[in-house]
Amino acid sequence: VTSLVDVPRALTAALGLEGTAYADDPGPSGIAVSTLDPLAAEDHPSARAVTERWRLGARGIRMLTTPAAAATDGHWKLVQDGTGERAYDLDGDRLGVHPVPVDRVPGPILTRLRAALASSVPQAPPTTGTATPNDDVDTEELEAQLRLLGYL
Repeated sequence: VTSLVDVPRALTAALGLEGTAYADDPGPSGIAVSTLDPLAAEDHPSARAVTERWRLGARGIRMLTTPAAAATDGHWKLVQDGTGERAYDLDGDRLGVHPVPVDRVPGPILTRLRAALASSVPQAPPTTGTATPNDDVDTEELEAQLRLLGYL
């Protein structure tokens, strides 16, 4: 099991269930993929409020408002977002804090990571930034939920 996505397939196989939706999963073996959908457009009033409240810099607000995806084999991690591609050597940097040039990733591994991202990340239409403010959102309640989940 490389990812939580693999759990249903492993569980149904262990139980001997046949004909499940998980049996035909085309996901690449040994690679985990994660995605981040933006919480809001950068110019949305709620994004501006969060930026001020949490004292986020330009990098922080970009991370909240830009879609991103990552693929890892446990040794290398490839991240694709609005700024391009970044690679991390997880053997030397377990937390993935210091990016390395993408060309340092061995060619076959880079190909597999890119293929995993291409096959696993749905191609969504670009956001237009036309969202309207939602007066029903309780930002304090949302912040409390994010703290409870460990995001803050």
